[in-house]
Amino acid sequence: MSEMREMLYTLDGHEPVEVTDVIEWARWFQDHNEERVVAYTCLGSLRVSTVFLAVNYSYLPGGVPILFETMVFSESDIEDMRRYATWEQAEIGHAMVVSLLETIETAPT
Repeated sequence: MSEMREMLYTLDGHEPVEVTDVIEWARWFQDHNEERVVAYTCLGSLRVSTVFLAVNYSYLPGGVPILFETMVFSESDIEDMRRYATWEQAEIGHAMVVSLLETIETAPT
């Protein structure tokens, strides 16, 4: 029989913690909305948001839990999405996306 991996997580500071009680997880999720935000940046009409998802998006057996996500939103669409395993990776990923968008925005046409 294959090992079942936890899907729900909360944060202790910036460290993910597995949770088995869905009610405990739901209460934490509801009460800690601001603490889940890793970074948020506006660049003209684009918004870059990086958050702790609180749900494991890694579906590979034995894989590292994927718990953080950066999304780039335009006025009408999602332009890009990237996911990470740790808060530190999410911070670095957010900074890289912002830097890339700033470079594109200032590139000569």
